[in-house]
Amino acid sequence: MNAAAVTDSWFYYFSSFAQTIAAISTLLVALAIIKLQSFSNSLNAIERSCAEVFYQIDRLSDYHEISTPLLQDDWSTYFDSLANLAERCEPNFASGGPYTASSTYLAVLVGQGRRLQQRKTTLHTSLLRAFGGTLVSVGVSVLALPAAMWISRSILLFSWICSAAVLVCLLVYYLVLVRNLK
Repeated sequence: MNAAAVTDSWFYYFSSFAQTIAAISTLLVALAIIKLQSFSNSLNAIERSCAEVFYQIDRLSDYHEISTPLLQDDWSTYFDSLANLAERCEPNFASGGPYTASSTYLAVLVGQGRRLQQRKTTLHTSLLRAFGGTLVSVGVSVLALPAAMWISRSILLFSWICSAAVLVCLLVYYLVLVRNLK
């Protein structure tokens, strides 16, 4: 087998390896984005439930005053304002009324909302890091591999191995990211 055939074999191997890892990573990113959307939908459902609580205790106008941070998707400020409003409206909550009009129910909604917001923020940050890593990997693959081909075969092989190692690291990062989406 001549040297050109060996080089071509390695080229096709590493090219297909990179494409396979990229396809798997793309699927994992899609799953993470779907989960991110699920967090947003859950937060919106919690917001509607909180509005319903204040409607039931006839303090909906007070609720509307604190809901403006939602226009900027600022859930932390919203939940802080909601907890403060709940304290101010404590006398309005019925002690023997329905659970969905109680301060306990509202406290549970605020707690769930804060946890969901934290998970959403963590997932978003992780996706940004993974995107940055993907850009670096693609940049190295697009710029370094063609340049290495003109320098020497050993540098080309080293570049392929480094590119494959970075792709495997990204794939593992995506797998861990999706695994922690519970």
